[in-house]
Amino acid sequence: QEIRLASPDAGPITWQLGAFYFDSKLPIITVGGALNPAEQKQTNESWAVFGQGTWAATDRLKLTAGVRYTEDDKTLTSPATATVKASDNFVGWDVSANYEITSDLSVYARAAEAYRGPSIQGCDIAFFGTPSVADSEKALSFEVGTKAVFDKGRISAAAFQYEVSDMQLTVI
Repeated sequence: QEIRLASPDAGPITWQLGAFYFDSKLPIITVGGALNPAEQKQTNESWAVFGQGTWAATDRLKLTAGVRYTEDDKTLTSPATATVKASDNFVGWDVSANYEITSDLSVYARAAEAYRGPSIQGCDIAFFGTPSVADSEKALSFEVGTKAVFDKGRISAAAFQYEVSDMQLTVI
């Protein structure tokens, strides 16, 4: 569930505030290569609060900043293995600037740091193994670009760079 509260579009400052809540309980049965059915239950509770504001510094320049606090709690239980837990919290952010060169052409720049919560994979239980836990994934990104509107279309171009730490990959 997510709820948002936003300011009216009038005025030099606009904003948005919100909250997010996710609660999942998922029973899973995995059959391994040796036909070893592995029962498990995964639970995931996550919540976040966030806010973002934009200031029209001039008629052509808009500056935006946002922040998001997130907490994640995950648990895997199985008769074949001990209970495994993974938890984390994170403060993500973004800042950007958008400048309208003309009413049909603008340039922008953005920097942000985001996060994906920890992960528990229990499929190895079916192969007589133990669950694996991945730390939270974090991404720091930078982007600059331009956008143009024509009578019959739009064109955009961007350059970006990002760095991911503790990348989560799943092989199936």
